[in-house]
Amino acid sequence: MRPTYRLNSNAAHWQVAWTDAAGRRHRRSLGRKADLTRREAEARVQQLAVEHGITPGRRDSERERLGAVLDRYLLVRESELDPATLKAHRRTADLLREFFVGNPRLDDLHHTLATDWRRWLATDRGLGESTVCKHCRIAKVIARHAISERLAAINPFEHLVGTAPRSEVWSRRMIELDEILAIETACPLAGRLVSIGWFAGLRTSEAVHLQWSHVERDRLHVVPRGGRRTTKQRRRIVRIEPGLAARLEGWARTTVTVAGVLEAGKRHSLHRVIESACRRAGVEPFTMQDLRRTRDTIWHETVPAHVACAWIGHSEQVARDHYLAVPEQYYTIPAISITGAA
Repeated sequence: MRPTYRLNSNAAHWQVAWTDAAGRRHRRSLGRKADLTRREAEARVQQLAVEHGITPGRRDSERERLGAVLDRYLLVRESELDPATLKAHRRTADLLREFFVGNPRLDDLHHTLATDWRRWLATDRGLGESTVCKHCRIAKVIARHAISERLAAINPFEHLVGTAPRSEVWSRRMIELDEILAIETACPLAGRLVSIGWFAGLRTSEAVHLQWSHVERDRLHVVPRGGRRTTKQRRRIVRIEPGLAARLEGWARTTVTVAGVLEAGKRHSLHRVIESACRRAGVEPFTMQDLRRTRDTIWHETVPAHVACAWIGHSEQVARDHYLAVPEQYYTIPAISITGAA
């Protein structure tokens, strides 16, 4: 049935009323009668009908305000997301509330306003491009969730760039085994953590929470923290490299976790722990991401690509876009002498 739109008079305001495809009635204020003549109000009704004809979902949605959409999203995802991920989503919600004052409806946030929000993150808030991209990705997810629950009909953030800048493949640093050995000597606690990262390519959280009960003779069982499977945290099995196997045999099993970082109370200062250990060992500081990148590159050189991706825990496309590096030895191949040339 074709929807009909009616202009209603509600005390000092004009209203438009319509019925959606499910038979639900909707009303929206068009403005004060003191500011809007009947003819102008009728023109707005016709304009709304045209907009709904172009995007029917806007006619049928509940058109919740931004604040209600954010509250609903965070409530639903609280039991689904990893605590660290949920914290990032809450931060995005706070930034949306801060910029879009007045608590507008999500459907009223046109693409230009979303573009202004992205620019505001970079200029007024001073966030780096990678962080801005992260918040844009989360904003898209929030809007998609609202659409799936019929709380909105359009995603005003869909056009925003959310892909973090890619580092050039030749600029991606690889960590040498000698650097790991130096850190193990200078700082045993950090040495355990970076050894796990270098030999097994685990993410920071995975390396920190790896337990002795997850270690078998020739493999590690990577278990999502808290048992929650996410886009990044999922169960997988990683081969134990010979170098790591020798270390596991020699490490004392006095803690629940293999690295012992949690028991030492260093979980929230990992970056400083690794950086300090690097400086004490006379090594250029690096991150756990650098260790993961190094192992991904080594495995791609030594085993089939699908096996390397299964062990490292991401896709081939992600590996090529963000991880695989060019080892230094490929720049130092001995020159081939050509004899008999004219």
